[in-house]
Amino acid sequence: MNIPPGRRLSAKEKNEIVSAVRAVYRREPDKLRQVLPKVAELLGGTGLDRRPSRFSQPHKLTELERGRRIKGLHTALAAHRREPSFSHAVEALEDALALIEDGQQDLSGEKPELLRILRKVTGLSLSTKGKLTSRELGSGEPVRAVLLIRGVVCHLTWDSKLVSVDIDPKALLARKRALQLTGLGHGNASDVSERHDDYLTEAFSG
Repeated sequence: MNIPPGRRLSAKEKNEIVSAVRAVYRREPDKLRQVLPKVAELLGGTGLDRRPSRFSQPHKLTELERGRRIKGLHTALAAHRREPSFSHAVEALEDALALIEDGQQDLSGEKPELLRILRKVTGLSLSTKGKLTSRELGSGEPVRAVLLIRGVVCHLTWDSKLVSVDIDPKALLARKRALQLTGLGHGNASDVSERHDDYLTEAFSG
């Protein structure tokens, strides 16, 4: 964000700055304490420094819960196709992430659409260049982190509500290279530069 000196910030710009600072504090609280101690002190009371472990015990679903999540995912995706909305998008992502964490349902067919939805609701790119970026989507304390794909980390509350998303270009690049090694890339496509995110969505659907 490049803001000319003297210009007042819009509400959107203020929210983006707050989201960025909260994301930095969630990832590296000690670094923010060194640079902005007062800000870190304020954020310390929100629970953001209690980062979820990516290696914690996965949240398993019962048969009833799994069936409800599968039905909910298909319903939310269908609703989003008819009438794209933030609520339908988040519902689809939350059901999908719960199923991914459970590990009993193959969602490889749904992941390209889920990634396109994620890009729309977060405004984040699946670029393999740049720095790690984050976007907050809801309120609540994140206690678990689930990979939608490698490089796309979704933070959930205890009841599987989506709080925020991190996009790691380095991890996306590593995944892209791994897929290319297995022959799954689009190296011969002539319009890769124009459809960068679309190809990444397709290539990263596993």
